[in-house]
Amino acid sequence: MPPWVYGLIGEYGRLREHLPRISGIWLFMLLVGMLGTVSFGLQGFFEESLGTVGDVSLASFSDYPPQSIPLLWLPGPVFPLSLFIFGLMAGWTRIAPRWVAVFICIAAVAFPAGRVLRLEWVAYAADLLVVLPFSYLAWHAWHRAEDAPGSARV
Repeated sequence: MPPWVYGLIGEYGRLREHLPRISGIWLFMLLVGMLGTVSFGLQGFFEESLGTVGDVSLASFSDYPPQSIPLLWLPGPVFPLSLFIFGLMAGWTRIAPRWVAVFICIAAVAFPAGRVLRLEWVAYAADLLVVLPFSYLAWHAWHRAEDAPGSARV
């Protein structure tokens, strides 16, 4: 998640110029969603390591409803939602090409579908749909930084 946070905060700076209020709300959603994504990743790790997967694992959360709701169930879906909103904002403000915005929106829908339904091919497709547009954005961000006045070439 750290590379995502770093890169998306950079995109927040670009969005803030066009949509100052909405982009601020989006950044907060993004950070909450990343907390949920890390939590779900840790949950999956502990499920596998302790051998409690599937219904057994989900049933164990019923013993801790106050803790599991803000840690997993509320922030978990916020990350893909924030990706979808980012795709919409990137397309609306034209800070990225349309294909980038479309790929990000499709990936935002496929991301939870692949993980929740545990369909590996959907998860891999979602990952590819995320990697391609964000690689494009990272490449252009890198070159914008090089072309900025006063930047030193290393």
